Amino acid sequence: MAEAGLECPWEPIHGFVSPSEYKRFLKWVAGQISSGTARFCSRPSNEVFVAGEGSRYVEHVETHSVWRIDEPDGPFNGSFCPVVSGEAAPFQTM
Repeated sequence: MAEAGLECPWEPIHGFVSPSEYKRFLKWVAGQISSGTARFCSRPSNEVFVAGEGSRYVEHVETHSVWRIDEPDGPFNGSFCPVVSGEAAPFQTM
């Protein structure tokens, strides 16, 4: 959860255009981690989405927001999205 007044500067990615884009993204994540802006973390227990085996989690250190990296696995193009907790967005059935 972000501290009051702080907003994570990252933007969601809803599908990588190519394998090379995904590789560039992973290099960007590595840079965020080496600079201390981010760190890998474990899956939050209150996450609504059930992630696949290839998913990894990254925390933005300043805002404490947790983001999930889903690697591409055809035909799914992968994603980078903030984790939605059960309290923030309850699961709704149709």
